[in-house]
Amino acid sequence: PLGAPLDSMATGEDVGVSKVFAELLSTEKTYVDDLRVLCDSFLAPVRSSGLITKEQETTIFSNCQTLQRINEELLRALELSEAENADHCECTAAAFATLSPYLRAYSTYCANFVQATELLEFLRHRNQALDALLKGAEAEAGQTTGSMLIKPVQRLCKYPLLLRDLVAKLPDGPQREAISHALDDIRTVAEQVNERVRDAEGRARLLALAEMLDRQDLVVPARSLLSEVDLEASRMHGMHASMSGKSSTRVFSFLCRSSSLSTR
Repeated sequence: PLGAPLDSMATGEDVGVSKVFAELLSTEKTYVDDLRVLCDSFLAPVRSSGLITKEQETTIFSNCQTLQRINEELLRALELSEAENADHCECTAAAFATLSPYLRAYSTYCANFVQATELLEFLRHRNQALDALLKGAEAEAGQTTGSMLIKPVQRLCKYPLLLRDLVAKLPDGPQREAISHALDDIRTVAEQVNERVRDAEGRARLLALAEMLDRQDLVVPARSLLSEVDLEASRMHGMHASMSGKSSTRVFSFLCRSSSLSTR
């Protein structure tokens, strides 16, 4: 039955499910601890130091405090299942079903990640006091700032794998169906996050190209770079022109979400 504790069963399938749930719970505890360190040992001292602007702080740390609150709720739900010896599958499915809309907050964090790491590196080279502060935090945490910032990205990628393992170890029935729904929810979130990341990377690359080519008209709202081709167009001068008689023009072709463009 759906509500039966897993510990009351004795099949190999149930042992496998218990192992996956134990891994989910253990890694969630570690991840929530990491978020606390990121917020308390990195964000908090940087914020109180006044060494960077509010805008720079938001770019680097994004909404990590929001993620901390979301995952503390998820951890509490999983721990409650463990403490009450409840049906792990039912509780896991319910927890993800409740929190999956909030997990969309990861799209903001992940879309901002590349820009965050680039800005962090730039500021550390320019600001010795900031670099010293972060080195102190890194020594205390035993982790680099970059390795802390990437943890939310890594965790979001881990959820579908854990839930997929759980589905694979369950027989057909209400438990498998419930976890499958949870897996679909988290995959939807992950796909939305990936789309936001691709859009952010495309906009950043388009901006860089616009600056390089002095073509500010390339950058318009809702336009994102999908692909680019860098071509070398050669023209022969005369019927018997030698290699030295060639002239070359650099041709860039861009495929954008809103249009296709070419420029020289």
